[in-house]
Amino acid sequence: MKYLVLLSLISQLAWSDEEVKWKNRAEAEVLAQQGFVFAALDVQVRKLAKQKDLESSDLELLEDLIMKTNVEALEDYDRKVLAKLPVASVQFLLGREAWKEKKSKEARQWLVNVPKWHRYYPEARFLLADMAADAGKTGAREAFEEQCQSVAAERAEEVKSPVLKRYYTVLSEDCRALRARKLYKEGKYQESVDTYSKIDKRSYKWPYLLLEKAWAHYNIQDYNRSLGLLVTYKSPLLSSYFLPEAEILTALGYFRMCLYDDALVVIDQFYNNYKPRTEALEAMLNTHKDSQTHFYQLMYMTAEQRKKLHPFIAQLATQVSQRPRFALDRSALAKVKQEGDRLARVFHGLSSQHQARAWMQESMKQLEAMKENLVGRINYHAKRDMFAFVTNVYGLSEELFKVKLEIISRKKDLVYGSKRLVSDRGRGNFDQVKRSRFEAFWKFHGAFWADELGDFSFGLENNCATVRKEVPLEE
Repeated sequence: MKYLVLLSLISQLAWSDEEVKWKNRAEAEVLAQQGFVFAALDVQVRKLAKQKDLESSDLELLEDLIMKTNVEALEDYDRKVLAKLPVASVQFLLGREAWKEKKSKEARQWLVNVPKWHRYYPEARFLLADMAADAGKTGAREAFEEQCQSVAAERAEEVKSPVLKRYYTVLSEDCRALRARKLYKEGKYQESVDTYSKIDKRSYKWPYLLLEKAWAHYNIQDYNRSLGLLVTYKSPLLSSYFLPEAEILTALGYFRMCLYDDALVVIDQFYNNYKPRTEALEAMLNTHKDSQTHFYQLMYMTAEQRKKLHPFIAQLATQVSQRPRFALDRSALAKVKQEGDRLARVFHGLSSQHQARAWMQESMKQLEAMKENLVGRINYHAKRDMFAFVTNVYGLSEELFKVKLEIISRKKDLVYGSKRLVSDRGRGNFDQVKRSRFEAFWKFHGAFWADELGDFSFGLENNCATVRKEVPLEE
């Protein structure tokens, strides 16, 4: 019995200590020390919003809390309140929001204040590069791109967090891709190709950038290399990627080489493959278009759960869920949920008269609002991406239909003009492959080797020359 009494006394003493450390008013520093960083951030923002003279120690604490929660935790706060807080993370957030709204002048005013040592410096430079490109300031664009790419690459090597490492790696690749896209837009297609070639094949973005690179080859009339890049999507490694635009570019490549029958095969395959897939996806979207959680749940399904879905929807959901922004949001959501559960346990453990319960209740409401915001954002982005896929397929279908009509028209002209193409179908050879002195090619024997992905080229001969048909002499 005495042991039970002793244990009871120890328990009461520990519980008393637990109650003592929670003060009558919320203090961000105390909350942060206990690991409640999201609640601490809310308390600190509200505190600073009421103050006229801001102390440097309070601003340093705010910056530290933002680093632990990520800047997205501030997205729901009044911008007028945030604009009064002179810390780099807040200035980055305000600049990014202005950039999204196409308010370039305001965005630049905020983003240039983000110092080089700061976590969000590379992304700030990325946005500044994008705006400089839109303004036609090539020199400024190139400088911002270089700053973004080099600093992001350095940070990717330095950080230990897998999530941050991926964030910086993808950002570094985005800076290169931005440069390639702007060069493409300026009509500098070969420079664009060279820039795309510097992006590592192991990059998350590489499968998507392959299509952009193929368009650059197409515009320098290297149709064989464009077609070769696109055949990469036939490899088992990329079987989960659905890029219908690749099909229209393939058809156009054949069309430009006057290989009309090949183009028609691609067009027919597009309709046969994507029509049932799009119909299944569209039916699901129409059923759940007003849902606030369905698409969020799709992102969180296990492989076993996705087996119950239409195969195409399951694969598309997998592809969408692997995008970097979902990884960041999932990580933040898990932290907010965990913190909310911990704070609720502390709240229910305090005596009913404890005055800390009042502010804890407010903090729990804020954490719940953060959780709902994150769920809503994941749901919105997933739904938007899937709707965009359907819209894209319909737009491409119209373009392919135009190509098909043009092929039929040209074939008809050949018949009426008593002409034929120089050959019905040239299988091609190495002489038709454009390559630099550093490149060598081997025959493809049906096997996709990982180190060869993205380096394929067709060797088809342009078939656009015509000859008059030989009409047999009548006896």
